[in-house]
Amino acid sequence: MALLIGLATCASGQTHHGPRLGAGISTINAGQFFQWTGQAKFGLLAGYSLDNKLNDQISILWELLYASKGSLVRNAQIEQTVRTSLNYVEMPLMLKVSMNKDPQGLFLSAGGIFGYLVNGRQRTTQSGQELSNVEFDLSENNRRAQVLLAIGLGYELDHFEVELRGENSITPFDALLRQQNLTIGLHFTYRFHPKPEVDEDDESDAYYP
Repeated sequence: MALLIGLATCASGQTHHGPRLGAGISTINAGQFFQWTGQAKFGLLAGYSLDNKLNDQISILWELLYASKGSLVRNAQIEQTVRTSLNYVEMPLMLKVSMNKDPQGLFLSAGGIFGYLVNGRQRTTQSGQELSNVEFDLSENNRRAQVLLAIGLGYELDHFEVELRGENSITPFDALLRQQNLTIGLHFTYRFHPKPEVDEDDESDAYYP
């Protein structure tokens, strides 16, 4: 609820906003912060982004995203592949810092993300034959929520923004194995600019030519 109130507040004033699309590669590590394990699983993301300007160089990013994560593990000796797919609804809150006073060009971002697991599936194949395809039962899973830390490097130009972002969960979704999500994604955003503020004196002058 607090996030929704924040989004509504940021929707006014000096706020740029627009759809965000992207793709990324992900894996599941065993508690190693930002350490890659196994092979990369490809996934997509989609959502909406609000960029609330605090000043010429600093802004707050509020986002609502649907993201596909998981892992891909291959055993070449027995020709077996295990693909784990995890789909999340995520709400990032990021601090964005432009590299110059003109809010164009390079920027850095860092912050936290709250994610909630919507559904998941694990598919196992061997020598091209499917051995199992199991959807996770989430009815009794009390670890569907996760908190992630994220850092990014991006470039913005007028209506367009591109960002390379890395994120790693700090709350494991498996208490025994300490499994955590690690994702590196490339995000694209088309931003609608706020309408320029009209000075009240200028409006008054318009009535008296």
